[in-house]
Amino acid sequence: MQVTFDTQEYVNNLKSGGFSDEQANSMANAQKIAISEAMNTTLATKADINQTDKKIDEVKAELILVKWM
Repeated sequence: MQVTFDTQEYVNNLKSGGFSDEQANSMANAQKIAISEAMNTTLATKADINQTDKKIDEVKAELILVKWM
């Protein structure tokens, strides 16, 4: 999933709210880093889901074998 973050628009919004250039740029950079970290640590990729599905199928197969025994 691609998320875009318009840092210039964010900076402009902060400046119109009273932030200095330095404050607005620092906040935009911090926000960009936070979004990047959140995207890298909290969302599963298709590969993650496929790997999980494969493991679930393996466990199901083992359970069927144990039930049969």
